[in-house]
Amino acid sequence: MSNKVKAEEEKNKGNECMKSQNPTEAVLHYTTGIKLDGKDHRLFSNRCLAFLQIQQYYLALQDAKTVIKLNPDWPKAMKVERKAYRKGYYRKGEVEYCTEHYEDAIKSYEAGLALESENEGILQAINKSKKKLEELTASERRLPWISAALGMLVGTVIVLADHLAADNPMLQSMVLRTVFVVVFISLGLLGSWLYKYMLQLQRSSLLEPLPDLGFGSTDSSSNSTQNSKKITETKRNKRKSTKT
Repeated sequence: MSNKVKAEEEKNKGNECMKSQNPTEAVLHYTTGIKLDGKDHRLFSNRCLAFLQIQQYYLALQDAKTVIKLNPDWPKAMKVERKAYRKGYYRKGEVEYCTEHYEDAIKSYEAGLALESENEGILQAINKSKKKLEELTASERRLPWISAALGMLVGTVIVLADHLAADNPMLQSMVLRTVFVVVFISLGLLGSWLYKYMLQLQRSSLLEPLPDLGFGSTDSSSNSTQNSKKITETKRNKRKSTKT
């Protein structure tokens, strides 16, 4: 039996695992298939989806990039299978959408749409990403104003409490009261900036390799294959320890 035939069998086993809602085991089968036939872009595409379902976004992104590298014109080459989710650019867009990189997702989807201009799935994905991007942008624009208003409210309440409740108010002059309120408004603005910065770091970290998986190779395909095995083995060991 040739390696291509064996790889096809592993792909089918992986597909069955995906149907059974077992993406972790599917990763193992797809990885075995990739070792047998590392040029089959379908295996990388299927494993990308499996990685996506177990929230291994970095590995999913590497597989999506490999699909594009191996067969950038997949929609043109695969005329029988016209489903949007089977395309490399769509896979890449899915990963970027799930990690809230909406601008990148739109670019990836549009690259796929350029190959298949009438694909409804890609058009829907673009519209969905644009809507999410608008919501995110609007939220980020509102955040400083909301934070400043909260800071002003807190500062004003403290000033009023100091003026009405204390026998000897600490903030006796209007200048000090104004400065005090301005300080709280500034703190609110600073808090909004820090919050926005932390969210950006969080989104970026989702597409970074895990530090304890030993990513040393520059070959993304090799990294995905080696580390998918480590992830699967780790989860198997956890199941064994739970049973004992």
